[in-house]
Order: sequence, then structure tokens, then C-alpha cells
Amino acid sequence: MKRNVLIAVFYLMIVSCSIDKNSEDSTAYKVEWHLTNVSGGISGINQTFSMGTIIWTFYNTTGMISVDNKNEDVNKEDGLDHGNYEFSTTKIADKTFIIIDTNEFGEITFPTENQFIIDKNCTSEGTGADGFIYNFTKNLVKI
Repeated sequence: MKRNVLIAVFYLMIVSCSIDKNSEDSTAYKVEWHLTNVSGGISGINQTFSMGTIIWTFYNTTGMISVDNKNEDVNKEDGLDHGNYEFSTTKIADKTFIIIDTNEFGEITFPTENQFIIDKNCTSEGTGADGFIYNFTKNLVKI
């Protein structure tokens, strides 16, 4: 029961309802998360992506992520390839972790309403030093 409540809370945080309506003009928006920076790893990378290059869209009703990955530089760490993935979360103590296609991907945090971070250095089994940190920026798309 507790796990289901935590998953529901995560869905609300990550997608802010996949469709958000502006109460002033009844316009509907789809929430997209754009990967804007990846840092860390053994070599200590710090690479930036333009908005629109890599977009993750979370579908809370199906537990799926749709990834639109337009990065053509094979030398850049960019998270997930283009495609659809199942996801869920688990909470241990005060930390929440995202599981993508049955593999724990890392700890998730929301520093602001418009920012989402996945830290692969932090897992439910402890911490590491050479994982990647993925920074996402929220974008609303009129539908």
C-alpha cells in the first residue's frame, strides 16, 4: 500500500499531470522533460544538450516513458536511446529511486518545479563515484 502511494506521488511530481490545463484560457499542455546536461562518469564529463535534442515524456496512466533522442554524437553520454520504456519508483528512507525496464537507474530529485535530476551515483544499495548525473528541464507543449 505504501509503495502504491509513493508511486502515485512520484507520478504527480514528474508529470504534473501529463496534460496541464491553464485555468485562464482552458489551453491544454503536454509536459516534456528535456535532458539539458549530463555530468560525471569516470572521465568527469560535463556536456550540455539544446532543448529539443533529448525529450522524455512520462505517461502516468501506463507507467511508460517515451524517449525522443535526436543526439547523433555517439561519443556523448545521453541516457536512454530513442524508444519507449516501462518505469516505476521505489522509496527507501527519504530517497526515491527510478526503475527503468526493471533496472534501477538512480536517485531522483526535484530541486525546483521545473528541474528534475537523476543521479546514478546514488542507488538503493549505496553510493558510487563514477556514475552520471542527468539534469532535465520541464517544457510545456500546447496540445
